Amino acid sequence: MAEAQCVLDQVVGCNQLPRHEGRSHLAYIDAIVSETLRWRPTIGWDESVFGPGVDSFVPERWLSDSKDDTDGYARKLKNLPHLGFGFGQRMCTERHIARNGPFIIAARLLWAFNIEAAVPSDTPNEGAGRSEQQRAEAFYERLLDETASDSGLTSRPHNFKVVFRPRVPWVRELLAKHAGEDENVDLVALLDQAAAATSEKAGNA
Repeated sequence: MAEAQCVLDQVVGCNQLPRHEGRSHLAYIDAIVSETLRWRPTIGWDESVFGPGVDSFVPERWLSDSKDDTDGYARKLKNLPHLGFGFGQRMCTERHIARNGPFIIAARLLWAFNIEAAVPSDTPNEGAGRSEQQRAEAFYERLLDETASDSGLTSRPHNFKVVFRPRVPWVRELLAKHAGEDENVDLVALLDQAAAATSEKAGNA
């Protein structure tokens, strides 16, 4: 989370929310979304394609080593398969829609908040002298256990609680100021731009 927030602070700054127009400079956020889609389904665990440690959450596996000389944050995404969208002619035609939502949600949540695991009130204090933070860290480790999810036709984590803490005092004011600003966005044009950008990234990878 710290790496993503560092990129957002450098690219977006503190006076505006992340926007789709800045996506080409936020490849790390795209990598987080791609890794989230890959992580749990077993079809995304091919080491010959995704590299070692496929059972670990590693957004960097989606990033190429090359960077734009004029902008250190304009990294390129590798042309790795998004297996959840199918293959060839049967590939999901609305995959760009499916990726645009998670991208902007992830970018804005990480820009605005520090996200922490919340320890349930009924969680026992295992071990004498353990602090609340130590209990939270232990609980978080259990959440990341590969068995802490339902497997079947779809895979989803067991229910858990988190705490969203504004990173700076003025986050609430800025979020309220920009609430609803995307209602007048030309979604068709936005999707066309996203499709073109995705094709260009894949061709350059």
